[in-house]
Amino acid sequence: MISPLIQADDKERVRILELYNIHGTEEEAEYDAIAQLANSICDRKISLVSFIDMERQWFKAHAGTDLKENSRELALCSHTINDLENATYIPDTRKDMRFKFSPVVTGPSNIQFYAGVPILSPEGYALGTVCVMDHVPKKLTRDQLEALVILKTLVQKLLEMRRARFADDKKEISSVK
Repeated sequence: MISPLIQADDKERVRILELYNIHGTEEEAEYDAIAQLANSICDRKISLVSFIDMERQWFKAHAGTDLKENSRELALCSHTINDLENATYIPDTRKDMRFKFSPVVTGPSNIQFYAGVPILSPEGYALGTVCVMDHVPKKLTRDQLEALVILKTLVQKLLEMRRARFADDKKEISSVK
């Protein structure tokens, strides 16, 4: 397994992620719907809306798995957040040098297909991903990949509304003091 690259500005990326107050929060119907749509559109077994901090990948929404998090080092999505411009699309993870020896691929999870797109902050940092996975190699159509991009755009809009709400709450608290 090739470990994912940790960018030089990763501390700033995580600081921006923390502004959203999203890590460890309860499930929310909007994010769950996005994960379900990803599964349906892409006809895959597993989908996630995940966020990646310094140590872990945490699943805000998940369909097809009961897992709630993974270590950052093992997360296939840790590679996705390093390419801000493109989807990471691996029809057969057993043939990709980054993933073929990963415990996520070779172990009980048996992930043999992966496609993910980075969720971006307005500052240009990848906060996490919208992704789909499966236990068998698969291919996606261009329309399915474009749909993942649309779904991550919805997540970005939800996040910006959340961030604005928390910023307004802080302003209100500071004006009361």
